[in-house]
Amino acid sequence: MKGNYEQMTCWVEELKNPIGNLMGQLELHQEEIDLDFYHRLWENCRDLNEDVNRLVQLIRMRAGDVLPHWESVWLPERLERALQAKEELGRRKGIFFRSEYLQADHRIWTDGGMIQELMEQLLHHVIRYAEKGNTIRLGAQVRSELATLWVENEGQGFALMPRRLYTSEARRRGRSLYTGLGSRLELCRGLAQLLGGELSEEYARRGGIRVELHLPALCP
Repeated sequence: MKGNYEQMTCWVEELKNPIGNLMGQLELHQEEIDLDFYHRLWENCRDLNEDVNRLVQLIRMRAGDVLPHWESVWLPERLERALQAKEELGRRKGIFFRSEYLQADHRIWTDGGMIQELMEQLLHHVIRYAEKGNTIRLGAQVRSELATLWVENEGQGFALMPRRLYTSEARRRGRSLYTGLGSRLELCRGLAQLLGGELSEEYARRGGIRVELHLPALCP
């Protein structure tokens, strides 16, 4: 894998060409297309482009070309940045947000960029399956030698989700049990492993879902 991941990356990135061409055609003929339909097509193209970017990241991870940059990280700051990046997506779906941080320092030794990206991906995933009027909670707590970060939607919207995101066997094989979750949660799981942590999920109250990231809380 290490020897040919650059070639694999090039092959995957070639998928961006037809996506870019389609987005160009959409812009060119925007006035001829129903506005709502145009926006849906544009968002689908953008999502496909992001899928390609995630696949490239996953290839680099599997090749061992991505390593954490260890630093002193204040968790609330990174969580707020992740939330700000996804606020517009939530607003378009009529979703509300609530931050939950205990009154502690919440400063640990980890990779701040990876933490932020991981939480952005989890937020996007939960927002995607949420329904209008739902409230999504984003929080963190540090206890003893464990840091826990979570994204939770207590409302409806997850009736079609699997009972578990990954079985123990699927985790060992590095495969998602439910392929519809795609590269987004595979990337999250990969980032969690690089940081020495793991992901878990459970059904929350009123049919929602809660996804947690557990990390070693090594204080700087």
